[in-house]
Amino acid sequence: MTRRTRGKLIVIAILVTLVGTEVALNLWRGSEAMVQVENVGADPLDDLIVTCGDNRVVVGRVSPGDSAKVWLRGHGPRMLQLKFSQRGNALGSFQLPGFDPADMNREGFKLVLRIRPNQVEKFQDDAEPATPLGRFALKVWNDTLESLGIEPDIKTN
Repeated sequence: MTRRTRGKLIVIAILVTLVGTEVALNLWRGSEAMVQVENVGADPLDDLIVTCGDNRVVVGRVSPGDSAKVWLRGHGPRMLQLKFSQRGNALGSFQLPGFDPADMNREGFKLVLRIRPNQVEKFQDDAEPATPLGRFALKVWNDTLESLGIEPDIKTN
């Protein structure tokens, strides 16, 4: 075996090891799903915190008419909890039992929560891909469709 062949084999072995490690870590960490929190009230949502199992994401402020996207990981059904403060809204926090990030990811959906004073509207919508590579591929696909004058099904921000 020549030096050149041995070097190529070493590089290939390192790449295969890195890819295998990445796949194993992604399987161990669990699937990732998006929760989109939309503020349709007249006042901002302040101190928004989204919790699901061991995941805790501090979002902070969501202005009226804006939304926040939160990516959560996990296996199996979990309690999804939102805490926030909003002037004129007595709600302040709520819980949604049975939120399953792996199932949402597998089905290709995201959970959308529209927060109004004293009320929350919840529904599922088409999700962006959960991985950065998937989001990049979707952006390239959407740009290609738009250049052909075709409206994409899933919008990216």
